[in-house]
Amino acid sequence: YSKGNKKSINKDYIKIISVGRSHWIKGYTYALDAMLNLKNEGINFHYSIVSNGEDLENINYQINDLGLKKYVTFINGLVHEEVINIVAKSDIFFLSSIEEGISNAVLEAMALGTPVISTDCAGMKEVIEDNINGFLISAYNPNEIVKKVIKIIDLGCNINQVIESARHTIKEWHTLELQTINMIKLYKKYI
Repeated sequence: YSKGNKKSINKDYIKIISVGRSHWIKGYTYALDAMLNLKNEGINFHYSIVSNGEDLENINYQINDLGLKKYVTFINGLVHEEVINIVAKSDIFFLSSIEEGISNAVLEAMALGTPVISTDCAGMKEVIEDNINGFLISAYNPNEIVKKVIKIIDLGCNINQVIESARHTIKEWHTLELQTINMIKLYKKYI
């Protein structure tokens, strides 16, 4: 994605992705509950979870238990370049974490031009301005994702305003150079 490229959301088939380690704190159980709600609302979607870690069995069990095998793909780890490709091709990046600092995966999705829905956990409220450069939902509340997905579908090509705002946020606050400068300032302040 680069500035000037327009993203269009295929409202007939929404591709949603989450990326992060497989751990209960990432909220994948709530994400899967949300996917069941999307299915029950008649929204045609596919949800991919790219993850690895200790909670693999629980996630796979819940996918099967909720009858989501047709709608959810669990990918047990990918190299970074492949993750970037799949995120860039997705319609929505979903951060379902119960607790999080500032998610690098969200920053990457924003830079790639993939709209982000994130829980309002800790550090994410510092990055995402709801309905401006992304979308915030409450943690532990799978019902809210349905509303945000429908909102993104309804935005149509206006989603590009959110995408450009997200890219602006990354450029102004989250580049490697800016982070390096700020870290050096912080160290100098206390040395």
